[in-house]
Amino acid sequence: MKLKHLLIFAVVFALVALGTSCSKPSEKKIVGKWQLVSEQYRDNEDPEWEFDYPDPDEIVIYEFVKGGNCNVYYNGTLVDGGTWIYDKSTEKIIVDGEAADIIKCTANEMVWCYKETWGDEWYEEQMNFKRVK
Repeated sequence: MKLKHLLIFAVVFALVALGTSCSKPSEKKIVGKWQLVSEQYRDNEDPEWEFDYPDPDEIVIYEFVKGGNCNVYYNGTLVDGGTWIYDKSTEKIIVDGEAADIIKCTANEMVWCYKETWGDEWYEEQMNFKRVK
């Protein structure tokens, strides 16, 4: 009987863990304020990832408002505004017409990957965010 209870507990635990660790994006998860933590980029000439971390004195916040408005703040000052949408069928976020794949989107972390190609040349950038509100 104990084995049966243990097995049921293990299955329930696995289902709960699977459901809470899912990183599927959704518009609901994206809405809010996100601080840019780091960026990394590479291209066909230098295919190794180059990392770029914001200066500790520079805080860049992206705010995604329900309904499609996007604001960018630099050290608390609004520096840019535009629009955004989430395309559920492709799992892409489109900010002012530029599309990026959403690699990860949890309650506290979001990662985008932007790719562009021109014939044999290519460029790839990844942006890493943490939720601040």
